[in-house]
Amino acid sequence: RSITKFVDVIKKKHNRLDILVNNAAVYHKPPSSVHQASASLPLYYKEVEEIIKTNYLGLKTVTEAFIPCMAPNSRIINMSSHLAQLNMFNQADPNSAQLVSSFSDPNLTSAMLDSLVKSYMASIKAGTWSTAGWPDCAYSVSKVAVNSLTRLLQAK
Repeated sequence: RSITKFVDVIKKKHNRLDILVNNAAVYHKPPSSVHQASASLPLYYKEVEEIIKTNYLGLKTVTEAFIPCMAPNSRIINMSSHLAQLNMFNQADPNSAQLVSSFSDPNLTSAMLDSLVKSYMASIKAGTWSTAGWPDCAYSVSKVAVNSLTRLLQAK
């Protein structure tokens, strides 16, 4: 609701948006080992959920809300991180290699990207993220998703 209200304020006051800078992010240091996380999985899940909701879903929601009022030749800038490298995934692991392939697929769609993020969250909840090929750092996963979304937006 607050995003819709903010978009309405910008439309009324300026009639358009020339530049959108998405810089909001949250980071929680991952546990020193996945075994430690398993002992307090509900807490770890809540931290991961906050990271994904803020860094990926929040950015996507704000961007989609503002696209209709973007001026011709306007720009969207999404802040990323050096932790958003695909080499954060263990390429020697077949599951990780498949995830890298999915994130870098030239035919990736927004729905497919959302599905990847949902599968990550499900694996966190189940405690299987490591065997599913995901890195331990949720911040990295969120920013890899942001980079993939940025690539999709650029193609439009």
